[in-house]
Amino acid sequence: MNSFFKAIFLLVGTTIGGGIFALPYVFSRSGFLPSLLGLLFLGLLMTSLNWFYSQVILATKGDHQLPGYVRRYLGSRFAWLATLTMILSLNGALLAYVILGGEFLALSLGRLANNFYHFWFYFLGVWFFARGFKTLVKIESWLTLALLLLMVLIPTSLVGVIQLENYSLVAKEPWFFWGATLFALTGFSIIPEVEEVLRRERKKLTRVIILGSLFPILVYGLFGFGVWGATGLMTTADALSGLVAFSPMLARLGALVGLLALMTSFIGLTDVAKEIYFRDLNLSERKAKILAVLPAFLGVFLPMEGFIKVISLTGALSLAISASLICLMVIKLRPRLRWLAGLVALVFILGALTQLG
Repeated sequence: MNSFFKAIFLLVGTTIGGGIFALPYVFSRSGFLPSLLGLLFLGLLMTSLNWFYSQVILATKGDHQLPGYVRRYLGSRFAWLATLTMILSLNGALLAYVILGGEFLALSLGRLANNFYHFWFYFLGVWFFARGFKTLVKIESWLTLALLLLMVLIPTSLVGVIQLENYSLVAKEPWFFWGATLFALTGFSIIPEVEEVLRRERKKLTRVIILGSLFPILVYGLFGFGVWGATGLMTTADALSGLVAFSPMLARLGALVGLLALMTSFIGLTDVAKEIYFRDLNLSERKAKILAVLPAFLGVFLPMEGFIKVISLTGALSLAISASLICLMVIKLRPRLRWLAGLVALVFILGALTQLG
């Protein structure tokens, strides 16, 4: 695989994750037109943010993550804000993965989910992390590909049972999709690694970001509206359990692939959190490991509805802060983009406020 396609796959694979399973449900709560227009709008918004971040990376010597870039261009106080935002985002994602992972564990075994399965997902994730078990993480690219294929297979398999009247159900929460959809579309954190892959072909970075940011919109639209059109009022917060009535085997297969993908993400994100506590906040490695996994334990006790609430707040709030920091750096580095960057930051902030209401 050449560097161009490798970079696209890296961005697409990072963006498409556990958040996709929330889309049929949040779309059904918001209604067809708000969800469709919202998906397109937020997809373009995230594409702009990804491109802004790439401009910061291209203008800076050396390899950094967001707090490093913020420290260089905005100062140490903003760098602390970036670090705290990363911690908030990581903990929100880990908490959501425990809730969803427990559901998928139960579904893959043909059982009804409860706290017992959430606990076992959490326990196994912590155990793999504590033992430095990286085998699952090494096959993450294959699991990402399997998940991507499944997200296309499921809606295409449901074409015969999709009912157009399901899309006309009256919805009373047109902004409900916002936070969860943003969570699902977020992939800017991998842009430094994408640039590294293309270091000898930097001119291709903009094309990679555009293609890698727009492709998930197509997959999300196909999966979100396809599953909702088939399940209607039976659309569930995890997407897959509502499919049992139509294809139990497909639902269980989806749950198994989703379970493995969530487990690799859980291990990877806990390791990132540990590194922040250990290297950036100078805690002992033991304390860093404990703090990396402790907040996610709350997911054992939260119902499936908590998954939507967690990713909605995480997606809206953490992204509003991160996006604002990126836009401030762009304004400093590329003054000609100040109006566009300011508008993008404002939209993220206003969107976050809608989720708090």
